[in-house]
Amino acid sequence: MPDLSHPELVAALAATRQQGMSAVDAVRYLAQAGLSHRATVPDPAQAGAVPLAASLREAYGDALAALDIAIILRNLDYPADQVALALHQNFPTLGALDTGIILLNHDVYPDTERPALYDALEKAGYAGTDSDLAANVLFPLLVTVQAKQAWQDAGLNVSGTQTTTIVYQSGQWSASPGTGMRTGKGAPGYIAKPFYTLPGAPEGALIGRIGARVFLVGDQATVPRAVAGALQFCINDDLDARYGNGLADNQGSLVVKVSTSV
Repeated sequence: MPDLSHPELVAALAATRQQGMSAVDAVRYLAQAGLSHRATVPDPAQAGAVPLAASLREAYGDALAALDIAIILRNLDYPADQVALALHQNFPTLGALDTGIILLNHDVYPDTERPALYDALEKAGYAGTDSDLAANVLFPLLVTVQAKQAWQDAGLNVSGTQTTTIVYQSGQWSASPGTGMRTGKGAPGYIAKPFYTLPGAPEGALIGRIGARVFLVGDQATVPRAVAGALQFCINDDLDARYGNGLADNQGSLVVKVSTSV
């Protein structure tokens, strides 16, 4: 790995360490406006997240973990994407999920939302699939699925290597006035005909799709392994209105929780 540190900053940090200062105190000391070394030692708050992290690692070695450095950078108001970049550059074995966990630590950026976390990881240089997986794991989704609409995006891309679980949370819907209001299990006494969303499964059941793979969700299911792509949901009904009113006479909606683990 190339040397990313700043020599003068490393020397100053090493000197303060020899005086018994912690890394946090040393950075605070060096950032003080009245520092006599200002002409030769860069202000840690202006040095850049990557060089500062590298300098801290060189001066303090294994005494500082990735989280320790992230907290120091946060205290200096480096933004989340710069913290992620510094961690990725200085801890090359740290994966996107590990970096995401650090970013969401209560002493770093605990209020970061899913889009901002994904953006920070991507800007740090992690692959899009790895950033997606990290966001999926750290941010379970609550998805509302409407009975009157065909395939609806869950807002999540499944990688094919993760475990994605879908669990019914609330709501009721119907695929026909005659079947009554139901949960994701649908109406067991009514079996979907050919050309329904998923023939052979209960009418009105919650159905999932990833690419060409269509599967029964019901009230709870695990997404089939080795399939990748955007996760979508739909009620099990006559989408093309071949047998009657199709989606037009449907009612209600369901809320499901989508959780990811590795």
